[in-house]
Amino acid sequence: MQGSESPGQHALLERCIAHCQSLLANWQLTPRVHFELEGMCIMPRAQILDLRRLNQQLAQQCIPGEVKPEYWPGQWEYVSLLAGQTPLQEARYIARLKQLLPNLMLQQGAQEVLLKPVVWHGSDIRYVAGSSTLFARHSGSVHIPNAIQVNVSVADVNGNNKLPDSGLGEWIQYHLLQNSYACSVLYLPEEEAFQRLKLRTEFGLDAELSSPWELSGGYQGSIALYKEKGKHDQPLNPKPLILGAQKQPLCWNNDWQKACRIEHRLGATSKNYDPFVNVLFILLNILDAVVSWQSGECAPTTKHRSLPASLADSPDGIGALRLFQEDSWFASSIDNYCQNLTIPEISSLGQHVKQNYLKGFHPKILS
Repeated sequence: MQGSESPGQHALLERCIAHCQSLLANWQLTPRVHFELEGMCIMPRAQILDLRRLNQQLAQQCIPGEVKPEYWPGQWEYVSLLAGQTPLQEARYIARLKQLLPNLMLQQGAQEVLLKPVVWHGSDIRYVAGSSTLFARHSGSVHIPNAIQVNVSVADVNGNNKLPDSGLGEWIQYHLLQNSYACSVLYLPEEEAFQRLKLRTEFGLDAELSSPWELSGGYQGSIALYKEKGKHDQPLNPKPLILGAQKQPLCWNNDWQKACRIEHRLGATSKNYDPFVNVLFILLNILDAVVSWQSGECAPTTKHRSLPASLADSPDGIGALRLFQEDSWFASSIDNYCQNLTIPEISSLGQHVKQNYLKGFHPKILS
């Protein structure tokens, strides 16, 4: 690196991400990282959010994605579009969106825009007891979780998805499952994010919610590998094969190979969520996976595992912050893969990035 002064954390993360992309390019591999971001927009009575206008404004800002209505009233989801962006570009888009989307919604008259892990008492519509299809009002509050999900795939030099049949997808899933335990504070960056994980098990909302609460694999887990099927057992990426006289699909083709991906579903929407450190986390796991994949062996199976119960240590066990402090993988992986990035006055780039991230948390939690 050039310059006589140590760059700031943001610049360091960008350089680490760019370097990891270059390493994968040397293997003729292109990582694809795309985000989904949920939030809540509270509009005045009898007024609705104009999503068409909102998406036109995003397009004018050259942000490749769109906002869609989510399951609960007032909840929305930003979905990144596949537009050839690099992981670094995607991180920049998400960083901009965290500021831009609330401002655009407020311009439409929104009373409040919530980028937080849980909207407490967000709805009063519950399932009727014993039913998963019938709703009843005023039968108790539903606390609505907001997620940040990361979709991951890898393309070869011809742009073809490497995950469907090479075994690389299983290795990426394996390493993400292994490393997401000690690094949960990266994607769960505040205490309420851990409360979000407990909504189904401790708040009686298992019927209403499908959000994950533990580390699990397969195609329906919290770190899922989607091949022929998605998380709801639906065919992945169905395309109409034959159309009828009224242009209605008569036959479908499941074009799952193009859409095959790993989805990291555990992240929580939060103002503290750093898309740059999370993209770096994903790329480090991809690099580990490529090394393992090149051995020619198959990825081991993994068992379900509970995540930390909170940021700080508690009677339930060691906290996420201490786990991250004491684990060496994140820092050593940065040192390993970014060893050619020489920076003045920084002996360990990995430790520097790690400690700078930890500075964002209250000292009492870290002590």
